[in-house]
Amino acid sequence: MKLMNIDLIPYKKCCGCELCATICPQEIIEMKADDAGFLYPQIINKDKCANCGRCLSCCPIKSENIPDKIESRISELYFWVRNEKELLSSSSGGLASHLYRTLLADGAYIVGVEYTADYTGAQYAISKDFSKVEKFKGSKYVQARKHRIYQEIKQVLSRGNKVLFIGLPCEVAALKMYTDSDNLYTCELICHGPTSSDVFSSYIAYLEKRSGSRVVYYTSRFKNLHWKPVCSLTVYSDGTKQVQEFAATELGKAFQIVKRYSCYNCAYKNGVTLSDLTIGDFHAANLSRGEYNRNGVSICLVNTAKGEFLIEKLADDEVVIGVADHFAAMANRALVESLPKLPGRERFIRIMKRDGIDVACHDMFIRLVLKSRRYPYRVKLMLRKLLRKIWFSNSVGF
Repeated sequence: MKLMNIDLIPYKKCCGCELCATICPQEIIEMKADDAGFLYPQIINKDKCANCGRCLSCCPIKSENIPDKIESRISELYFWVRNEKELLSSSSGGLASHLYRTLLADGAYIVGVEYTADYTGAQYAISKDFSKVEKFKGSKYVQARKHRIYQEIKQVLSRGNKVLFIGLPCEVAALKMYTDSDNLYTCELICHGPTSSDVFSSYIAYLEKRSGSRVVYYTSRFKNLHWKPVCSLTVYSDGTKQVQEFAATELGKAFQIVKRYSCYNCAYKNGVTLSDLTIGDFHAANLSRGEYNRNGVSICLVNTAKGEFLIEKLADDEVVIGVADHFAAMANRALVESLPKLPGRERFIRIMKRDGIDVACHDMFIRLVLKSRRYPYRVKLMLRKLLRKIWFSNSVGF
């Protein structure tokens, strides 16, 4: 059997960036869904493969392409916008949306993720139209299709335009493998690992069947009065609205169980990055240090001089920005390590495909897994805090 370059990437390491399908000169690589709905590259006509190696050379999870860890960030900042309406419509502190607005005013194109029109998946899009960019706001929690986004970004850059790309760490890396420019600015989101479009579409189908009405708007990051707890908002075609705590929804439960295999051992964690900025929720923000706002706070890690340039453009009377406590800044678990694979992943997928996402979530074994999933990490966290306290006491001579 003829071994192709793409076959050298193990199935469970593929991050689904779709770059190999984009870059293949023979156009014979297609993205095919596995049982969970995650897309993986397949060569549809091996006889046409020239074994040129371009698919392998651009792969962001190939060991030779993974960058060295950043030992020290340029800065670690907390952030929120002063405009309360904008803050409440954003996922955390409104940093991403403020970046959108600032770069749009500078004539740049913005690349982000939007839900599909029928709310059965998510996809990347590029635009300099503010109304279009508004759809990029809010975490989607589902792996987004790339389609022709890499080519479109390259074309826009070739015309001398600025581009701001906001996406997951592996997707930022893939883009930088494909094209780079002084006019390309990249911002990665602190990533817990997305779930699949099959999971998301199953959830929307369940909501529509239960309500008897079509979903016309959905967000997993709705601020129901304040930032926490994280809530979802669903709007139906009959005008009814439903607000729920996200973790208690069927999608919230599935998001914890069903992730891509590569996300359980992500190569882009703990300072391994090709992005100018790293942003996300500042969960450990402390009120006594002036870092906390009940309506949302973003953490912003500045990795490059281009990232520093972006932040300098934000330093005005419209935002609150300051230096974050280092240990608090690093306290977001998904920033430093991959979340472990929970038992029951395959069981959940099997039940969901057969009986629906609601039945899978009510399976006794799945319920037990979700109820107990935090205990091992909490014990580990308690030990870390204890060791840090002992180290601090010894260092100051107590």
